[in-house]
Parts: sequence; structure tokens; C-alpha cells
Amino acid sequence: MRAPSTRAAGLVLLATLSGCVIRYGEGPKPAPTQESSPQVRPVDFRSIERQLSELVDKAEEVDARDRLERAWALAEDMRGADPAAQHVVRAYLEKIIEIESRANPTSTPLQTRVLSEGFGGATTVDSAELAGPEPLPEPEEPPEVDLLDPMEMEAAPDGEGEPLVPPEEEPGPDVEILLADAGRHLENDQPEQAMAALEPCRERPCWETVGPIWVAARDHHVFSQKEDLAVRFLELRGEPDVETVRAGLLEIQGALSTLRATWPDSAHAEEIEKHMARVQKELELLPEE
Repeated sequence: MRAPSTRAAGLVLLATLSGCVIRYGEGPKPAPTQESSPQVRPVDFRSIERQLSELVDKAEEVDARDRLERAWALAEDMRGADPAAQHVVRAYLEKIIEIESRANPTSTPLQTRVLSEGFGGATTVDSAELAGPEPLPEPEEPPEVDLLDPMEMEAAPDGEGEPLVPPEEEPGPDVEILLADAGRHLENDQPEQAMAALEPCRERPCWETVGPIWVAARDHHVFSQKEDLAVRFLELRGEPDVETVRAGLLEIQGALSTLRATWPDSAHAEEIEKHMARVQKELELLPEE
């Protein structure tokens, strides 16, 4: 029995992140009924499971087989999950299938000759085997230098102007580990730490994989901050002292402005604008000093 990976748990957690929105000037509202929620079609994972099964059978490396088996287990576990989470996981699994298919070496069918049976019996060989081994480079003979001749010693190259061999490209971060760390932080309701865990992939090819997770964590962080300020706004309505209310509203207004400037691309930017306008209206309704 294969257990779902920690990365899969983080993806499912991101897909199901939700909260109760508190409107400024209103109390908490009951959750919408099942009939009012938009219906999301469930995902049929059978074709994805079949593709993952074929890749597992073809995998020769232990690490590749382990990754594919974990993805296969995730597809099986998502059959009865929430449809919204199913669509997120399906996109992730399709990306895994695309990456692993590219990594699988191509093979070419070859008719091999068997002495007792003539020509027949199709087999498969790696394209690298058809090309044969690469020829070994011939060693260069070092120039002969007479150690007793000072002129030849002076004429020997001192390395200046010789082409520099570029260093080997530094390997990128382990995406498995980054996603696992982000998933643990999200389970503990720490979206900022989850975003920081994914930052090593920024400006790297692996950002294509972790970028959507970072965006979801950012929006969750902005939503939580906005809702905390909404709770503080409602608490000020029970404060009898006008100056205390004024100071509290100004503080909330500044925090909302900072939140909007820090995360201008957040999915909750428009809601923040509306909340700022509501706070400004409350300030105008306060009696003059």
C-alpha cells in the first residue's frame, strides 16, 4: 500500500483553504447552503492512474519509481475528495506525468538475429546503445621544454589570457523538500512561513511548479490579516470613549493601507479597498473633538 506524499497533502490543503469573510459593519453571516454554492464537476482520475501505472512499469531508477508510486497513490486517494481539490491535484499530477515522460529515455525497436531461429524477436535498446561508446579523447603531448634553457622557460605560457573553464551549474533546490516544508507550515496556519519556504525556486525553472502554491499561500495570508482587522473594527463599536474609537480606526486604516501596498496583486485587493472606505466613513461620523 502506497502512502500519499507530504507534498500531496500540502496541495490538497491549499485547494481547501477557506475562511468566513467578516464584512465591515456587519456581524458574521451563516455559511451558504449547498444549493447556493456553484457546482464543480468531479474529476475522473482513471486515465491519470493508467498513465502513472505505465510510467511506474517503465521507471528504472528507484527515485523515479518512488515519485511515480506516490503520485499514483494520491490519484487513488482523491477519488472521493472535494471536487475543487480534485481539479488542483489533477493539474499537479498532469504536470508530474509530463515531466517524468520527458525524463524517460527514448528507446528504438531493433530486430535482433537469433542463430537458431533466423531474424525475428523484437527487442528494445536504448538510443545510446545504437550510437556505441564515445571515442576516448587522445591525450595531448605536453610541449618539450629544456629546463636548462632560460629562454624557453621565459617563453612558456604563464596562464594569462587562457580561457577560463566555467564552473558547473549549481544544482537547483529539491522541490520535494520545499513543498513538504510549505505543506507543514500551511497545516499550522503559517502562510508567511510557507511562502518563505518556496522562495529558493524564484527565478528558477522550478518556480513553474511551486509558483501557484506560493500565490495561494499569499492570498491566504492577506485574507487572514484582513479578517483580523475586521474583528477589531467590530470590537470598537462597543467602545464608549470616542477618542479611543478614533485612535483604533486610524490604526486599522493604516494597517489596511500597508496590506494593500505590500500585496497589490492579491486576490483580496478589491475587498481591502472597500474596507478602507468603510473605516473612513466611520471616522467621518465620529463627533468632533
